[in-house]
Parts: sequence; C-alpha cells; structure tokens
Amino acid sequence: MSSEKKVIFLFLLLIALIVSCVYIHAPKLAKENEPAVSFEPTQLEIEPIINSPLNNINEENNKIEIEENNLNNENQQETQVIEVETNIEKKVEDSLENDTTDVVEEIIEPLLTTPAKYIRENNEKNIEDLSIDTQKLQIEINDYVKEHPVIFKRAGYKTTKKSDKTIKRVAQFLKDNPNIKMEIAGHTDAAGKAKVNQQISFARAQTVKNRLIFFGIDKNRLIARGYGEDIPIEPNSPNGYSKENRRVEFNIVEE
Repeated sequence: MSSEKKVIFLFLLLIALIVSCVYIHAPKLAKENEPAVSFEPTQLEIEPIINSPLNNINEENNKIEIEENNLNNENQQETQVIEVETNIEKKVEDSLENDTTDVVEEIIEPLLTTPAKYIRENNEKNIEDLSIDTQKLQIEINDYVKEHPVIFKRAGYKTTKKSDKTIKRVAQFLKDNPNIKMEIAGHTDAAGKAKVNQQISFARAQTVKNRLIFFGIDKNRLIARGYGEDIPIEPNSPNGYSKENRRVEFNIVEE
C-alpha cells in the first residue's frame, strides 16, 4: 500500500473512533446535564394543608386537653390545700380537747374529805373517792342533819319523836338513791370514860340503823359504828362536854 492510501485509512479510522465514543457517552452526558426536579411543595400546596379543618380540630383538641390538665392541676392543688387545712383543724381540735381535759382534771377536786380515824372496810370508800354527784348528795344530807340533828333521851339510846322526822328524811334519800350504802356513825363528847363513850356511841348508831330499817331500808345497805369521843368537830369544854360533838352522822360509803 502506498503512503497516501495509509494516511487516508488512518484518517477514516480516527473518524470512526470519534463517532463511536460520541455514541457511547452522549446519553450519559445528557442525563448529567438535565435540571434537577424539586419535589418541595409550593406555597399554594402548603397553605391548604396548614389551614385544613383537620388541623383546626387538632388544635382545638390540644387546647381543650391543656385546659383540662390545668383544671386537674388546680383541683389537685385545692384538694391538697383542703387536706392540709383539715389536718391542721383536727390537730388544733385534738390539742384543745386535750387541753380541756387537762383543765377539767385540774379543776375537779374533792368537795369533801373523810378524817383518817373513820373505819372503811371491804368495798367501802372515803367520800373523796366517790363521784362528784355522790359528794353533792352527801353535802345535802349533812346540811339537813345539821339543821335537824338526831336527839336522844338523856343518858339513853332511844331517839325522840322529833328525831324520827330526820331519820325518815334520810330514809327517803336512800330510797331515791338505791345504789348507795351508808354508815351510821355515833359520836360523843369527852365527858366520862372513853370506853363507856364508845359503847354509848355504838348503841345510839345501832338504834338509828334499826329505825331506818323500820322505815323500809334494807339492812344490808347500812353499817352502824361507834367512834366515841375520838373524832370531835368542836373543842370540848374543860369538863369534856360539847353538844356539837354528841351527834350521829350519815356517811355514804358505797355507790
């Protein structure tokens, strides 16, 4: 082959190679140069979504839920406040009640006391150990007997008719208060021998007991005791005489 023919052949081969490269790479270049497609919604597309009725309903529901939560929180706070106030009031009431109880216990004192020489046996009690109501009843009995004392015939054990009025009244006290038991306590002044005075005091107490039984009182509710001259309520005269010390007492010993 001549030199001219070789040059022409090479030239044609070069052209064929260029065409082949363009054919192969042209689609790829065209795809890379295409403008990018945006899928972002436009303002017109966004607004209908934002302003849709469904969103409005959701917003209203959210507001209602927030208000309900706030209301529940307020109710819980009010309930807690009420509970705290109630607890405080209860503590104050308990404190006042305890204080009142203490005051009552301090104020309540015996209205009467029994002298140490008086005898008390079995279930018998001193007057200060009985209830306030019983102590008031004892005071009423004492006041009546003081104004209307039991009187005996001189140097004897028999009561006078005037004394029966007093004994009947004491019997009525016992009938009105069937739960009480009573001691009939005989006393004398210091005139004469102490042993004789004790015997006289007991005999007179026994006589009054028998009169109370005669007026309808159960003997098991009565105790007769003689204390002689051992428990005076007034000083005796130099000779040992005292009208006040010659007496009979009606002392409640059980209730």
